[in-house]
Amino acid sequence: MYSIILIIITIIVMEIYTAITYYIHVKDVNNISNKNKFINITSDTQGINFLNKYSVYSDKKISHAPGKIMIDKDYNVFINTQNNSILMKKNLIYNLDSPFEVEIVNLSTENINYYYISNN
Repeated sequence: MYSIILIIITIIVMEIYTAITYYIHVKDVNNISNKNKFINITSDTQGINFLNKYSVYSDKKISHAPGKIMIDKDYNVFINTQNNSILMKKNLIYNLDSPFEVEIVNLSTENINYYYISNN
């Protein structure tokens, strides 16, 4: 009888401990500051006029200073920063506040065009 009560009390204490540590962990994760988010995305298609056009034929990794970048077709173009790695979507202007790397994976025989301008 006492062993069953001891087992039940042990299970209850373990459940309470697990719930408390989970709550503290989730609370810490939710309090991450917004200063680590460097990518702002806008859907301004008129912005292509002030961006410089670059054309790449093969797979490349290209480093860029902070600035704005976009693509006009859905290609396999990734933006890599210290904290993020995202696949670019067409006709969206990505405004990056930190240095980044453009990774281009060309699976076709056509040139991949992207548009970029530095903030400097």
